[in-house]
Amino acid sequence: MVFKLGRTALDEAARNRENASLLAPSLTAAWNGLPFAWVGTPEGPWTSSFTTLAPTLSLIESGAVTSRMTVGGRGYDLNASAGSLTLFNAETRVRVSQVDCRDARRLLLPLDLTALEHQGLEREDLLVNLRQAVEFYDPALTAVLRAMLREVKRGCPNGSLYAESLSCGVLAHLIRSRGQAPVRERGKLTEWQWSRLNELIAEKPMSELTLMELSTSVGMSKSQFVRIFRKSTGTSPHQFIVHKQLEVARGLIRSSNSTLVDVVAKAGFSSQSHFTRLFRDTYGITPGKFRRRAGSAPSR
Repeated sequence: MVFKLGRTALDEAARNRENASLLAPSLTAAWNGLPFAWVGTPEGPWTSSFTTLAPTLSLIESGAVTSRMTVGGRGYDLNASAGSLTLFNAETRVRVSQVDCRDARRLLLPLDLTALEHQGLEREDLLVNLRQAVEFYDPALTAVLRAMLREVKRGCPNGSLYAESLSCGVLAHLIRSRGQAPVRERGKLTEWQWSRLNELIAEKPMSELTLMELSTSVGMSKSQFVRIFRKSTGTSPHQFIVHKQLEVARGLIRSSNSTLVDVVAKAGFSSQSHFTRLFRDTYGITPGKFRRRAGSAPSR
């Protein structure tokens, strides 16, 4: 099961002229993480009022905006640039009076708590009582949001597991940094849990694995699983599995006569182009060059 949440809050936001979508429907349809929108902002002065239907996170992804924002009767003068974040809780009344805009593009991420509760997240994992902010900067959170956008723009080559991992990363970071009480996790993955995870990873290619399947197999919610997995390994489930697949692929290239097409299939990657990019980014060399240096046979 993946994050196929209701898009009510996004649909409502899209009705406003200042939220013109920049992503083709075919790209957003392939995304299995938290629904979000990448929107442009009209230049020049304009005014808009709205009430958030769900907790909503907004990032100025590029450009700059000068505006006057009124939240709960209190006014704020903002000169926001790329990396500026805004966080509102549900049912927050907001009025925005834009003064100027320079090529501003924003990410909008409404968080539907009712839908999230049906996606393998325990009540304690959900975003309640967040400290809202008209403007704040958080480089780590911004990096994850930009990774989500980059994945969608590429057509989601990393599959559901990557999308879910990024989404849970956003939720965990917000709870940890903007929640009223810090989340503390005890323990690490046990031997039987590792055994079950290794069975699943061996049975399926990464493109077919989901975070729900992995977390359920070891008796955890998705957010809890991501936290404990990172505590156990120092990395995310997706990064861990990619590394294992790359090591399998590298071994096949070095020691067998399998073509690269066969190597991609045996190691569980979704496509040869995706595999080549990951291999080059990890080892600093393309699979073909690695094969020639290793002295093994076919390259196709």
